[in-house]
Amino acid sequence: MFDLLTQIEFGDGFWYNALPIGKFHDPRYGIVRVTPKLVKELAGNFGKVPAYEPPVKLGHGDGAASPGVIKKVEARADGLWIQTDFQDNDILEDVRKKKYRYMSVEYTPDYMEKSTGKTVGPALLGVALTNQPAHPGVTPIVFSEGKWAQALPEEKTAEEEAHNMEMEKQLTEALQKVTELTQKVQEQSQKFSDLEKENTGLKEVLKTSQESLQRMEMEKHEATVNAFCEKQVAAGIPPAVVDKVKPVLMATRNTIKLSDKEEANLQVLFGEVFEGLAKVEMGFRGKLGTPEDTKAVKMADEIASMANGLLVKEDN
Repeated sequence: MFDLLTQIEFGDGFWYNALPIGKFHDPRYGIVRVTPKLVKELAGNFGKVPAYEPPVKLGHGDGAASPGVIKKVEARADGLWIQTDFQDNDILEDVRKKKYRYMSVEYTPDYMEKSTGKTVGPALLGVALTNQPAHPGVTPIVFSEGKWAQALPEEKTAEEEAHNMEMEKQLTEALQKVTELTQKVQEQSQKFSDLEKENTGLKEVLKTSQESLQRMEMEKHEATVNAFCEKQVAAGIPPAVVDKVKPVLMATRNTIKLSDKEEANLQVLFGEVFEGLAKVEMGFRGKLGTPEDTKAVKMADEIASMANGLLVKEDN
């Protein structure tokens, strides 16, 4: 752990932690993160870029007066430390009188080497004497007993330390709970996704089963109608008559509504009607031409028309 109160004799310059490690918000740049990696890279490029000695300036901005330069830098555990060399005793006197209380670093995260046009990474451009440092973590410059120093941060009381530890503990616990809740949400989301996939699969199975059942019911219905018609022909009902009613039977599932409370089976109805018809002998089936045949066909038309009328009424 480096001593924050590094001091040297007046006139020889002094070491100052100009860029403490940490994070802060800046309205111009958003969140600024000073990491050990950034500090190390700034120190590594010092003396290489820029081509000039980084100045100590009176305030930020190009063209500001420069009473000194940055001579050395060190990447330490707590930030980027700089050693300055002042050539203006009047400015040193102003610092001693607290006209300037802080130093604020100027750097770029990706410096372009002007002779080659290549970017070389973070580079220290200078430091400004100011009373409004951008980094809230820097501490004031002090002059005491003929020596320059960087003021130590105010020491926390035991009560403050205990409070901070408790707050850190609560924060850690809260973050742990957030992590656990996030994991549970992800697990539930995965389960929901799996159920959706399973549901989609079940819907496909159900759809296939319903289509298969409909086909089987249709095949059963067609077989039943064919059997009924063959039975009527075998019983002597003229095939022409049976052919007239067969499409009607095929078009419905046998049962139709006669009223709101009464239903009837078409095959039963047609069977009762056919009972009263004259039967055709086996050798004459399929032959038309007699008045009785014409009468039978006409009756079949009327029966089919009546049945179709019942079907239309049922659909409406």
